[in-house]
Amino acid sequence: MTLVELHVDLSRAADALEKIVFLLEKLAFPPPAAEVEVHQATLDDLHIVTPEDQERIAQEQLAFAERYRVVPGSEAFARELAAWEEEQRSLNGQDWQAPDWAAVFAAVRGPV
Repeated sequence: MTLVELHVDLSRAADALEKIVFLLEKLAFPPPAAEVEVHQATLDDLHIVTPEDQERIAQEQLAFAERYRVVPGSEAFARELAAWEEEQRSLNGQDWQAPDWAAVFAAVRGPV
């Protein structure tokens, strides 16, 4: 005659304890830092923003603002710009980067 028959499944408790041990190990021993590539800067990395560049940027922002009927530098301008970039990525793929228009126009014009 059996007074008490007990069946216990400790697999869930064991899994939970293993996860706790894993997290505690992560806290006690943080993972090694990711490798950072360091390279010497060259003159090609140097760019000085000239007043002409600032004027060109302001004109481009003004043209974009007029096209989308927003004020340059406002939150609405930032939202429209982000929406435009997302639209370009959806049309041209996620790897899309804004073109360097100066280089494009220089290539079309040819050598001066």
